Amino acid sequence: MAADRRLQVFISSTFTDLVDERKAAVEAILEAGHIPAGMELFTAGDITQWDLIKRWISDSDVYFLLVGSRYGSIGPNGKSYTHMEFDLAKRLKKPMFSIVANDAFIAKCNRTYRIKAKDRRDAEKLRQLASKKTVTFFANRDQVKTQITQALAPLSHQAGIAGWVKAPVDGGSALLFPQSWRVGHGYLPDVERSHSAFAIAGMLWDQRSSVVKIGSPYLRYWLSTDTPKLEWLLENTKNVKFEIALFETTSTKTKRHEAQRRGVINLCKSIRKRFPTRLSFKASRKPSDISYIVYALDELRGATSRAMLGIQTPAYDQRPFVEVVFTTNFPPPLVKAAQALHAELF
Repeated sequence: MAADRRLQVFISSTFTDLVDERKAAVEAILEAGHIPAGMELFTAGDITQWDLIKRWISDSDVYFLLVGSRYGSIGPNGKSYTHMEFDLAKRLKKPMFSIVANDAFIAKCNRTYRIKAKDRRDAEKLRQLASKKTVTFFANRDQVKTQITQALAPLSHQAGIAGWVKAPVDGGSALLFPQSWRVGHGYLPDVERSHSAFAIAGMLWDQRSSVVKIGSPYLRYWLSTDTPKLEWLLENTKNVKFEIALFETTSTKTKRHEAQRRGVINLCKSIRKRFPTRLSFKASRKPSDISYIVYALDELRGATSRAMLGIQTPAYDQRPFVEVVFTTNFPPPLVKAAQALHAELF
């Protein structure tokens, strides 16, 4: 049974110096069949989310620390939030491993981001602390992915870690933790084949009290001119409301990106004119790499919900997604995080 466990892995790191490496970490955890906690929704210094982060660490099976060239945003006790997360995981005696940037990577970051001397010194102290636990070193994102895969393999079999376990559901088998959750994972092309607008319309609870929550830094899937899925869903449902959130990308901003963003905003506003009572749209400059859809299912009159959550990556066919079916009143941490991000706008 231990080999069938899926672990919830909390990712702890600074943000600006490790954007691509954090994406690689999420990809590696999903590709290994495990569940990343955080999904890039909040940076380590997001003070308003500290209580949520503490719960994530407490609920997670494994703590993973990724250390780069920065120490991070400072909390009220004089330590960075990444350092505070590390201390909490130690107090809770969480199984943990660390991946630390090598000297060449740190030197490059110091030049690129002009990191101040004190930040560099404090980051070095954190690297020294991390090195007292299980630690490996990286020079690029590919090494981050490889080392995460290697570190998680023995933890999947380690005694004393609960994880997600397999149990029979409706005559089949699904991952459960607790009994109200089911989870699967894959890549975007597979998800789109099994999670089309037609399938969503047939599954969702089409009532006035029901809301479909959609968020992304691009919204391409929902607004494609070839197959405008958002309009199709609105036309083929009667009562359910839609809340659409457009976030900012974490990638480099270009004139082309800004033009595409304006086009998305204008298109959403145009669709809202057709469905003013059923469509709400908000554009935010908050950066996020997550895409999500969350909606209640018709099969139990909204008591069960379904969520798809994914990470934006440059390669379309390599974008990892996780699917969760859960009791509506008891969403798992990843869904809670997406809902919290969404609630900031609605």
